[in-house]
Amino acid sequence: MEIIGLIAFAWWWCEFEPLQYLIDGIFGAFKPSFYLNWIHGGLSCIKCVAFWSAFAYTGDVFTACLVSLLSFILNLCLQRLK
Repeated sequence: MEIIGLIAFAWWWCEFEPLQYLIDGIFGAFKPSFYLNWIHGGLSCIKCVAFWSAFAYTGDVFTACLVSLLSFILNLCLQRLK
């Protein structure tokens, strides 16, 4: 059940537009650099958000990889429906 919750959190984080506008605004206030672009890309990537949030929550790499893969598959399926 926690895997479904982590997938839902990652999807919400990446698809909730007011949150993404806030992240874009925060990163837009700084001078662009390689590391800043890397962090900004990671905060809007569903695979990255799912992996790191699952890893932080469970501490298990296998579960984090599973959550990341399932969230990526969910994102692909939802994009096909659009």
